[in-house]
Amino acid sequence: MNWKVFLLVFLMLLVALPLQAQSFDECTDFDVTDYERVVEVCTELLENDPLNVDAYFSRAYAQTELGNYEESIVDYTKVLLLQPKYAYAYNNRGYAYGRLGELEAAIADFSRAIIVDPDYVQPRLNRAYTYIDLGEYENALADADLLADIAPNNVYAYDIRGFVYLEQEDYEAAVDAYTTYIELAPDDPSGYLSRGYAYWLLDEDERAAPDYMVWVEANAPRTSRIDPDDALEPFTITLEAGIHYTLAIEAVAGDILTASAVARDETIDPVLILLDGNGNPITVDDDGAGGIADVDAIIEDFEIPEDGDYTLVIGYAGGGSEGEVRLDVRLNSVR
Repeated sequence: MNWKVFLLVFLMLLVALPLQAQSFDECTDFDVTDYERVVEVCTELLENDPLNVDAYFSRAYAQTELGNYEESIVDYTKVLLLQPKYAYAYNNRGYAYGRLGELEAAIADFSRAIIVDPDYVQPRLNRAYTYIDLGEYENALADADLLADIAPNNVYAYDIRGFVYLEQEDYEAAVDAYTTYIELAPDDPSGYLSRGYAYWLLDEDERAAPDYMVWVEANAPRTSRIDPDDALEPFTITLEAGIHYTLAIEAVAGDILTASAVARDETIDPVLILLDGNGNPITVDDDGAGGIADVDAIIEDFEIPEDGDYTLVIGYAGGGSEGEVRLDVRLNSVR
C-alpha cells in the first residue's frame, strides 16, 4: 500500500453520541464528553429499563471513545436486537470491528447499514477505506464512484479514487481525482501533496513542484536558513515538524545542480524543491534517491535555466516529519 499519500486510510467515521434528553434527562446534567460518566449513567438507566435502545447506543458510543471496542460491540449488538434496522448502529459497530482489525466483520456491518439506508454516506465511505486496507481496490473504487453520485461534494470519494489510481499506476487519473479534491477542499494541503506525488510519478517535476511547495508551506511554515558556507561539504540537518530549511544558491544559465537529502532513519521523508529567483517552484524530488524505506530525495543533474539567485527548499513529505537528513549540494559551474 502506498501509505505516503493516503493520509486518511485509517479514517472511519463514527455517528456522534445522540444523548437525547427525552430519553434520559440525567445526561443533560454533565459534560457528555465525559465518557466514563456516560457509561455509568447509561448503566444505571439500563438497570431500570433494560429495553432502552438509546441508552445502549450511547453507552456503546462512549465505550468506543474509551477504546473499549469489545464492550462497544456487545452494546451495539443489543441495539440491533431491539431495533434491527438501525443503520447508525451497524455503521458504528462496523467501526468498532475495524478498530479491532476484524475487517471482514466491519465490511459486513457497513454493508448492512447501506442496505438499510442506501443514501447513508458514512458506511459507504467506511467500507471503501476498509476495502483499501484489505487491498480490494476495485471494490473501494466502486464505493467511491457510488459515493460521488450520492454526495458529489464529498472530498473523500476523490481521495479514495486518487489512491486507487496510484496503486493501479494510472497516474493521469490520479491527478484528475486529486484536482477535484483540491477544488472541493482548497485549504487542505494533503490534496496538493497527493497530486504533486502523482505528477512526480509522471516525471512532470515542474508541475509537481508548486503542489509540493503548498504542502511544505502549510505543514512546515517556519523557515530555518542554511549558511551557504556550511553547504560547501556534505552536512547533516535535523528536520522537525513545522520547520523547513532553505539554502540560497547563486547560479548562471547552464550550471548543473545536484542535491541529495538522505534520511538517517524511517522517521523522516525528505523532499527537495528548487525555487527560481522569483520564488517560483521549478523542480522537485521526493523519493528519487531510494534509501531507507525508499524515501531519499535527489535533484540530479538539473540544468539551471537562467542567471539568478535560486533557493533550495528542504522539507518533508507525508512519510515522516522528524529526523536527521544528510545533505549534499553540488553546483558544477560553467564559469
